[in-house]
Amino acid sequence: MRIERLHINENNSDYVSYCTVKDRKSNREEIERKIKFILSAVETDLTPLQHYCLTEYYLKGVKQKEIAKALGLSTSTVSRHIAAGTKKLKVATKYYPFSTSADSLDKVS
Repeated sequence: MRIERLHINENNSDYVSYCTVKDRKSNREEIERKIKFILSAVETDLTPLQHYCLTEYYLKGVKQKEIAKALGLSTSTVSRHIAAGTKKLKVATKYYPFSTSADSLDKVS
């Protein structure tokens, strides 16, 4: 791991402040692009049952047994839908274009 040290003095303090704000903005934009990419993958890569099971289980905190009862399926079937959906999202996010600009991401999604 490489560590860089920057000594702040009167001559460069404004520049350091600018760089920090600029980095935060680009990080925020990158996070927003990642979220947009993941939501797009959820909409396009998952089956309706996988989408429903993942949403209920991870976002709403519903237990697999309760999801199975609501859908009229076995708990193991719900578990398989969750596992398959999670696997698809992991594969999709592996290929996320991390170093692209927002314009090229719009072309992907």
